Formats: sequence, C-alpha cells, structure tokens
Amino acid sequence: MKTRMRWNCQSDGCFFDKKVARLEDFDDCFGGKIGMTDVDGLVERNGHFLFVEWKAPEEKLPMGQRILFEQLTKLSDKVVVVVIHGHSSMSQGSHPVQYQTAYKGRWSAVEETNIDRLRGFLKRWYTWADNQGDFQWHM
Repeated sequence: MKTRMRWNCQSDGCFFDKKVARLEDFDDCFGGKIGMTDVDGLVERNGHFLFVEWKAPEEKLPMGQRILFEQLTKLSDKVVVVVIHGHSSMSQGSHPVQYQTAYKGRWSAVEETNIDRLRGFLKRWYTWADNQGDFQWHM
C-alpha cells in the first residue's frame, strides 16, 4: 500500500483527491464550531505519544487545535505535542524554522530551529519514551 510519504503525484495522481477524507463533511455532527482535525504525525513508544503538527512559517495554530493539544497533554504526562513551523514539500524536503511544544497542558516558548535541531529533538523524545525518564522541553 502506498502511503502519502511514498506517493508519486505524477504517476499516481493527486494524493489529496484520491486518499484524503473530507472531514468537513461531518462538521454538522458536532455542536457549535467544533469540527474534526487531522494530525500530521504521531509516534508511540512504550505508551508515550508524540503528536506532530506542521504549519507554514507565518501560519497560526487554530484556536481549536490549540485547545485540543492542551487538553490532550493534560490527560497524561506521556503525551507531548510539537508544533513545527517551516517550509515543506515532497520534492524539496522539510525546512523547519520554529517549534513549540505542549506538555502537561502548558506551551513552551517558540524557539528557532533547523532540520538538525529538530531531528535531535525527535531523537531525544524517543530516548525519553524508550527509557521513560523526564521529558526535556528544549531542543
């Protein structure tokens, strides 16, 4: 099965047209302004969860997602959310410029980053989850 990461738009067509659900079709199932959201990445290790959300450099995290991530991280000290701002394309790769984490319902300060620092953070998260030690906020 081809995943989004292994999809070839030229030979397979537009991934979003062929594989992505129209979540807005279900917005009337919930009260008020509530609607479904998606998460760009999720990793589990030893019952620890890392949720990854990617946004364009100047794009703000919508209030609904902000509330969701705060509430999600309050459920357990085994849940971490990292919001990454940067440029990304399937052909050019990922170029993160900033990140922010949520842990235990609190947000860290926004910090500047690059691909190597982000990779280091992800590796440290994995080590934390693998060893079940104390989570370190900063990259």
